[in-house]
Amino acid sequence: MGASSPPAMDCKGFQAMSTSLLNELDGGVCNGLSYSEIIRDYPDLWAARERDKLNFRYPNGESYKDVIGRLRPIIIELERQRRSILVISHLAVQRCLYAYFTGAPMEDSRNNEGWET
Repeated sequence: MGASSPPAMDCKGFQAMSTSLLNELDGGVCNGLSYSEIIRDYPDLWAARERDKLNFRYPNGESYKDVIGRLRPIIIELERQRRSILVISHLAVQRCLYAYFTGAPMEDSRNNEGWET
């Protein structure tokens, strides 16, 4: 999956690939903190995030729009495939891929029932 991807591995008869492009959204200065800790320690950041989750970028981190940009090479590769693919990734990446492949607005994908927002 591109120059930054390691070679594919054989995993019990299935081809497996790994890439950092599927990593979770980088929370920057808030990485590793729970939402309650962010609300307590960074109330202004939390308020900005709540106003616009799609475009909000954590300081020294990423926004959902950044993740979407990072996923472009993955999406191109997935669209080329003619067989079933299993993607194992973190929630922000799943939301972005879901929105893309279902045609749902990204804003809606972050609010699907059962998905923490």
